[in-house]
Parts: sequence; C-alpha cells; structure tokens
Amino acid sequence: MYQSVKEKTKALASRVAAPVVLLTALGVGSANATVAEDITAAFSSGSVNLGLAASGVIAMVAVVTGIGFVVSMLRK
Repeated sequence: MYQSVKEKTKALASRVAAPVVLLTALGVGSANATVAEDITAAFSSGSVNLGLAASGVIAMVAVVTGIGFVVSMLRK
C-alpha cells in the first residue's frame, strides 16, 4: 500500500523524464537562434548608446567651455 521513497522517485522520473527530454530537445534549436539574435541586437544597441554618450560628453564640454569663455570675457 505504501510506496518507498525510491519507488516514488522512479515512478515520478518515468512520468516526467520523457516530456522534459522532448521539450528540451525541441527548445534547444530555437533558443540558440534567439540568443544569437539577442546578442546581435544588444551589440548594435550598445554601439548606438556609446555613440550617443560620446556626443553628449563632447556637447557638455563645449557648453562648459563656452560658458567659461563668456564669464572670463565679462570679468575683463
């Protein structure tokens, strides 16, 4: 009437193992394509963000330099 832990584990493994193996095999091919596409998209987005950050820093330096120049001219 009562099952031991080993018997329960074997019964659970036999019911669960086949669907898990099947779903894993089906998902591996599509997951690899998705990961490669995600990495490519992230790299492209990172490149764009790096360009925007660099231009933002250059713009900030230009503004600060311009303000410094105006202030120095007003002090004279």
